Amino acid sequence: MIRKVLLPILVMSVVASASGQAQRQAGQRLSNETTAIGGLNFCAFMLREFYDKDEKGRTIYVLMEPRQVSESNLYLLFRILSERFNADEDLTIWVDTDVEQLAFLATGTMVTFSPARGVIDDSARGHNKRILQLAYYKRTKAVELFRYNPNYPIAGEKTVIIRGKED
Repeated sequence: MIRKVLLPILVMSVVASASGQAQRQAGQRLSNETTAIGGLNFCAFMLREFYDKDEKGRTIYVLMEPRQVSESNLYLLFRILSERFNADEDLTIWVDTDVEQLAFLATGTMVTFSPARGVIDDSARGHNKRILQLAYYKRTKAVELFRYNPNYPIAGEKTVIIRGKED
């Protein structure tokens, strides 16, 4: 499954690289190199990595298969990337599982999705909300944690605190 979406990702990375060149400012570094993340027992790709020297922080975007999203797999993924980028004061990692989510990386604008699998019927308000499987990791001096939905496609979120205390 994930290998079938690799070609479109590579194409979107080239497009994002071209559009990202103009948006970059002094003290910022962007890499659109798609690389497999080693040391995992599942397939995950690092799609984009952005470093801001002024903020002394790095943001990384990762793609992995939705059925591989579990607390133990995310913990391993975040540990490996945190060790790889241990010199950064702040580290943020976004994990996407659907190629449609990657449109944000290619265009820099949020994309509205039409209802599909994992949809909450909110027709009383005139719209449906699509539930996407994703995960988020944050490491600062004060806290290290990640969030994900253990009950996907049912809406929900679980926070796993690795170190510190969330405010």
